Amino acid sequence: MQSHYGSASVLPDNVAQSRADWGAADAGVSVTNKLSRALRRVLQRVRTGHTQPSPAANRFHVPMPNHDRQAAPTSSRTQHQQRAGAARDALRIQQAMPQGHGLRAIVPPTDASRWLAVCEAVAGWQQEMARRLHRYSGPLLTDTARPTEQGLALAATRMLLAMQQKSRHLVLDGIPVMRLPAALCLAEELERLTVHDCDLFEWPASGGLPVNLSALHFARNPRLTALPGRIGKLLQLQEIVVLDSPLRALPSSLSQLPKLERLVVQGTDLRIVPVELGTLAALQTLTLASNKLLLQLPISLGQLSQLRELHLRGNPLLSVLPDTLGNLAELERLDLRENSAMTTLPESLGRLRKLRHLDVSGMSNLVAVPEGIGHCAQLRTLRLRDCGSLRILPESVGDLKQLTHLDLRGCYALAGLPDTLRDLPPACRVDVPAHLSARLAELRPAAGAIATAGSGIAPDWIALRQGWRARLQPYDAEYGSDALCIWMERYINAIAPDAVRSYRDSRRLGQLVDGLCELAALRSAVFQRAQERYALGCLDEEALPLDALMALLVSERLREPGLLEDAAARMVRAEAFAALLEYGAAGGSIDEAVQKLAAWAPLQSYVARYVRAGEGVAQRHVAVARDWLHAG
Repeated sequence: MQSHYGSASVLPDNVAQSRADWGAADAGVSVTNKLSRALRRVLQRVRTGHTQPSPAANRFHVPMPNHDRQAAPTSSRTQHQQRAGAARDALRIQQAMPQGHGLRAIVPPTDASRWLAVCEAVAGWQQEMARRLHRYSGPLLTDTARPTEQGLALAATRMLLAMQQKSRHLVLDGIPVMRLPAALCLAEELERLTVHDCDLFEWPASGGLPVNLSALHFARNPRLTALPGRIGKLLQLQEIVVLDSPLRALPSSLSQLPKLERLVVQGTDLRIVPVELGTLAALQTLTLASNKLLLQLPISLGQLSQLRELHLRGNPLLSVLPDTLGNLAELERLDLRENSAMTTLPESLGRLRKLRHLDVSGMSNLVAVPEGIGHCAQLRTLRLRDCGSLRILPESVGDLKQLTHLDLRGCYALAGLPDTLRDLPPACRVDVPAHLSARLAELRPAAGAIATAGSGIAPDWIALRQGWRARLQPYDAEYGSDALCIWMERYINAIAPDAVRSYRDSRRLGQLVDGLCELAALRSAVFQRAQERYALGCLDEEALPLDALMALLVSERLREPGLLEDAAARMVRAEAFAALLEYGAAGGSIDEAVQKLAAWAPLQSYVARYVRAGEGVAQRHVAVARDWLHAG
């Protein structure tokens, strides 16, 4: 006999679909309610369970005399239950984790029981951090006004939201985080992890890092002495930044990161760089600055065939550079400022044919510049400021036909200027100490007479500054926002005299501000990049070029799902030609421009998304670059 409600097989399709939707909605509400109740119970235990310090904490902070010491009491039933609960949580996490820490799960962990296990594990981590804070003996955190329980609750909430909403970036700042939870490795969509002004110094056994991370940023963590050895399993990692932390060594597993492009280690206790550094074939930027204990660099440094920027500022014990430095064929920027123990530069410096910026300012014991410096045909800026022991300038300086700035201020031991200075380009700016001003006027009488002509197309910088500042004001509390504002002011002041460049870059700066306001992942990346340069003391248009920030913007825009191919092509082409103008066309062939454009990251992203596979990947990049250049 048929039921009063009938059978599901004879229901109309729309009714069956409606009931299925209702069932899915009820399941989602049920899971949400369970999650909310579980979090409320955990937060209640955190708030009420630690009003009085534990006996262990009392013994730690109030040491008893020897004759009054008593044996530690046996573990209570509550402690056994807590340990058993922690073991169950760890087992649930292991069951929910994808098989193989270096592999990505095919099916995301959407099951309600798994998600509830993750929430319970994060809540258990929160409880453990709260218990440890009562025995905390480390340095004070920066945000002393925020209660520790609220800070830990905020950290747990951010982690759960990052996993639930599949966020691409996570920032933990000013929170008493001593160890990352193992459950964080389940945030498969997480790409950027920033931990600053915390007290991170311990890693979970599983590594506690999502396998698809592309950027790791640690800053001002006063007890971070080591990176996890399992960092070599993060095969998608492209950027590692450690600032102002007592890091003592780099793990050898860094050599297992095939996509690592940026490595920044600044303000640490690093002594020796591992030899495995030379195996990072994709590395483009290496910063080892303000490391007070750094003694030497490995010979394998010369194996970094793709390295474009090398920053070695402020290492007072670094006395010599390896001769293999000349093997860095793609190097464009070399920063050696304030290395007071260094007396000479390697002769192989003249083999850096693509070097554009060389800064050795503040090297007080530098006595000579190698004669081969004249072979660096692409050199644009040569800064020798405050080199108090420099006595002679090589004659080959006059061979630098692309030089735009020669800075010799503060070189009071310099006896004279070579006659070849008159061969420098007329637009080259030469700054000398006062006792050499007469000699400079003799060699270059027309210096300073060339000025950039004005034009009626110059933008209204005052109005633009006010508008951009008002739009970025809601993000003033984010890490690195003040550094970006400083950079924008300096960049505008630098390009304002050039009307043509001002007109072009004002449009690009406006697009960058639009992207910062709309894209949280871009905002995090740009702010962090500006903060790095600010900490290095080189926050200007040369150290942080607009081209690099615009490349980040274009790459981020290309990830938008609704972007049409025509709009993407117009955006990428416009920025590509604007970026090429920075290098100029003098002395360059069309083949060189094609190769440079084909290696540009936004063009490669465009080809990967819109150009159908036919031939090899490299051939497709070259074909699109050649078509665009011929069409332009």
